[in-house]
Formats: sequence, structure tokens, C-alpha cells
Amino acid sequence: MSSGVALMVTATPANAAAQKITFCHSTASKSNPWNLITTSVNAFYVGHVLADHTSDVYPGVTFVKAGKTIVVAAQGDPDFIANGCESSEPQPGLATATVTPDQATCTDEASYTASGEHVSNFTESADPAAGTSIVVTAHAVQGFLFANESATQDFPLTFDPAPTNCGSVDAPKVCGQGTDHAGQVIPAGETASTFCNDKKTVVDAPKTTTKTKAKAETETAAVTPTVVEAGLTSVSTKDRRGEQGLALMVAGMVMLMGAGGLGLRLRGAASRI
Repeated sequence: MSSGVALMVTATPANAAAQKITFCHSTASKSNPWNLITTSVNAFYVGHVLADHTSDVYPGVTFVKAGKTIVVAAQGDPDFIANGCESSEPQPGLATATVTPDQATCTDEASYTASGEHVSNFTESADPAAGTSIVVTAHAVQGFLFANESATQDFPLTFDPAPTNCGSVDAPKVCGQGTDHAGQVIPAGETASTFCNDKKTVVDAPKTTTKTKAKAETETAAVTPTVVEAGLTSVSTKDRRGEQGLALMVAGMVMLMGAGGLGLRLRGAASRI
């Protein structure tokens, strides 16, 4: 290719119909910015030089057209042509993005969901709201372009009017400590008490009851005496104090009577002496 370029830059005039030229045509496309083209000098001259393609890269050429010698000066770096219109700089990668509207509901406001690859951020022309239209713009990271060969891509979004058949919605209610739905909004058509009772999952702690002890009544308990004998530990026996007292009294009377009889016998004996 480089030898062909050298042949085309000769100062000797040549016939435009027979002479060929290879050059780099600028497409103004960021994803495919250059096309390597080989065509006749006449087609090149009419379609690019006279068309004022100031971004094309081509060698200098001299040719004869209709008996007139035409000289075209070189434009751009000839080494770029020899390299097949390829730059040493990396070509931009492809970025992709999707943006979808999320319509307003009875409990949620209008919003949108955005995602993408090689996207740095999303911006919006206005806050999303029911009954409005906005534009969300995706911005590609440096070195990437969208399919539109631009570093940005717009997504027009239209939001429907807010629903009107929601009914009345109570303010958020707290059904109790320890429940898994504390602070949730009561759905339309349900009362707070019904919602709380149906959704409650944690059992309440048992109630604490304080009991007052009755005044203890004084009771007289019989004391069971303990008889301790040699070789025995405490052995409980039946209380026989009444029987023992009676036996002692009888024994005493017998002793008194015996003592009286003995005295009479002693006095009789003395009188006989």
C-alpha cells in the first residue's frame, strides 16, 4: 500500500481515468470513524476534494482532467493511510442502558428503574410524578459510547395519572411492640384493629398477677416427745404423760397405806415390851 501511495505522489501528470488513489475517508462516526477507500483519482477528486471533505486523509496527487493539469496537495498523516486508517488509540467500547417507568399506585409514588453496563450515572430532567413526562439521560463511562455513537442516551418517560379508586387509607399504625408489621400502612378496607389482630405474630408476654398472702392463722400443734435411749437416735413415741401421772398417784397412795400399816405394827410391838 505504501508503494502505491509513492506512485501516486509523482510529479508527472497522469490520466485521471487510469490513475488510482487509496485514502482514508472520515465517516464522522465515533464507533467506525474511518473507511479505507481505493478509487479512481477522478472519483476521489469530485467526491472528496471538491466536496470539501476536510477530515479525509489522503496523499498528494497530480493528474490531467479535460486537458487541464490538477494538483492536489496531501492532507493528513500518510503513515495513517499505510496503517489501514487504524489508530493506535483504542476504539470506544459499547455502553448499554435501560430505563423503565414505575407507575404510581395507591401506596407508592411514580418512579423509574434504571440499569446499564459501562454507565457512570443517570440524570433526570425533573422529578418523576404521576401525570407528568420527564427525560432520563444515561451517561457512559469514559472510553465507551452508546449505540447512537454518543456518550449519552436519552429515555423519555411518561407517567400515568395517579389512581383514584384506592379508597381511604388510614395513617400508619403500630400494632404493638414485638410485631413484625409495626408501622405498616393499614390496607384499604381493613380497620386498624382487624389488621393488627390478623397480622400479629408475636404472642404477648403473660400478665403478672400479684397475690396478697392471707394472714397466717395460729395453730396449736401437739408436741410429740422424743425418747432417747442408749444406742438409739430420736424415736418418737406416743404421749403417755396422763397414764404415767395416774400410775404415780396410785403408787403413792399404796406407799402411804403401807407406811400406815407398818406404823401400827411397830406401836403394838412396843406396847408388848
